[in-house]
Amino acid sequence: RQAEVRIGLAYSYFQAKQTERAKSLNDEAMAIALRDGDPMTLAHVYTTQGIFLDALGDSPGVKRAFLAAIDYARKAGAKTDEALYLATMGGARALGLGDEIGSIEVGKRADLVAVSLDEWSSQPMYNPISQLVYTTNRSQVTDVWVDGYQRVREGSLVDVDRGDLLRRAKRWADQIGK
Repeated sequence: RQAEVRIGLAYSYFQAKQTERAKSLNDEAMAIALRDGDPMTLAHVYTTQGIFLDALGDSPGVKRAFLAAIDYARKAGAKTDEALYLATMGGARALGLGDEIGSIEVGKRADLVAVSLDEWSSQPMYNPISQLVYTTNRSQVTDVWVDGYQRVREGSLVDVDRGDLLRRAKRWADQIGK
C-alpha cells in the first residue's frame, strides 16, 4: 500500500511537469516494493519508472525498466501478452494518460517502432509477442515514429544530415575532452 501511494504521488508530480520529483517518489516506491517482495507492485513501479525515464530522455533506462516490469508481471503470474499490456496500456492508465498514449488508436500520440522479425535471431517464430519482448534488438528496427512523425525510415534517420550530425558530435566530444 505504501508503494502504491508513492506511485500516485509520483503521477501527480509527473502531471505537473516535475519529472525529477516524480522519478524520486517512484524510486521510493520501488524500495518499498522490493522490501515487501510484491512482484505485481514491482511491475507497476517499473512501468511508471520507464515512462518517467522516457520523459527524461534515458532510452536505455526505459528499455531496462519495461523489461523489468514485464519480468515482475510474469513472476506475479501474468502471461507475456498481459505483461506487455502492463508495460504499454497499463502503464499509460496508471499515469492517467490512457486517453493520450499506451495503444495505437486514432487521436492518440503515436510513438511506434517497426521491427523486422525475419532475422535469424528471431527464428523459429512461435510467439511474436515473446519474440518482440525478449529477443528483438536494435539492429532489427526498420522504422520509428515519434509523436506521429516518422524519424527513421528503412533503418536510416529521416530529415537528418548525417555529416552535420557527426561534425556536431565530434565538436561536443572535443569540448568534453578539454
